[in-house]
Amino acid sequence: MAKKKKPPVKKPAKPTVAAKPLSTEFIRAFIATFIEPKTWPGPTQSNASIVADFATFTNVLMTAYLLLQPPVPDGSGSVSDRLAKFVIAQGWPVTTPIVKRLRPDTTTVRLYEISAIAYELLGAINDWRNQGGRGGGGGQWPPH
Repeated sequence: MAKKKKPPVKKPAKPTVAAKPLSTEFIRAFIATFIEPKTWPGPTQSNASIVADFATFTNVLMTAYLLLQPPVPDGSGSVSDRLAKFVIAQGWPVTTPIVKRLRPDTTTVRLYEISAIAYELLGAINDWRNQGGRGGGGGQWPPH
């Protein structure tokens, strides 16, 4: 009696593009403006003002995205004012460039930009806490 042949084992297809996090021009500019200079959160900033700033960042970005209207700067130099001027200068979310292959998914890319920025802001808060900010000690960010 002849042995039955085992079916060949299928190897998973190799991805044609290396998987790496998406980084858009807007995300890079935001990080360079608000996070990389290590100016936010400030060394003596209170927890309550960090919460308010975080809410301002997400509110301004979500409002500009959903209403497709630029925020209104108030000339105060506050986080809201600086962010409004930044969003207007970038032309976000309407005219900020997106790489050609992602243009069919513009709405998804814009939401991704907001979530990536929120992630970076949370990392900045964690760094602030680890460097003696008023929030006290904490674990490393990201948590993996």
